[in-house]
Amino acid sequence: MGIREKILVTMMVLALAYGAFELFYSPADPVEEKDPEQEVQEAQQFSQSMSQDLQEADITEAQKRILQAAARDWPGEIFHEFPDAELLEEETVQEETDFGPLRYSGYVQMGDQKIAIINAREYSRGEELKDEPARVVEITSEKVLLESLETGQQVPVPYEGD
Repeated sequence: MGIREKILVTMMVLALAYGAFELFYSPADPVEEKDPEQEVQEAQQFSQSMSQDLQEADITEAQKRILQAAARDWPGEIFHEFPDAELLEEETVQEETDFGPLRYSGYVQMGDQKIAIINAREYSRGEELKDEPARVVEITSEKVLLESLETGQQVPVPYEGD
């Protein structure tokens, strides 16, 4: 074993010995137990001083409205269920048109050229889909707008990428 390794092993042994001493032999710091009533009084004093500081502070009307909204009671249930949520989840492009299932899963923009990946194939603006009677009208990062070649109906397909 070289000198370097001996120094490292010695340092590790010293660190372990110090840790063992602190864990087993070092006197523990006494924990100061406060009276619960005293803690409540301190919290109330802090709350009152913060309220007074806020009243004296120079805040804008928008900040005042935010503080007022935050001070209002919160509803018992914070997660809101939309009555038609199940209908929205089940809604697909298939129901809106005669197209088969369409999945917009990728978006690439290189300069002015935008490419959409629909059903694992790449399309640019103006191109016709290989499996469906539709043409790509518009490509954005949120959706692709398709136009039916048969009816002229325009259908948005939302982005479903990861």
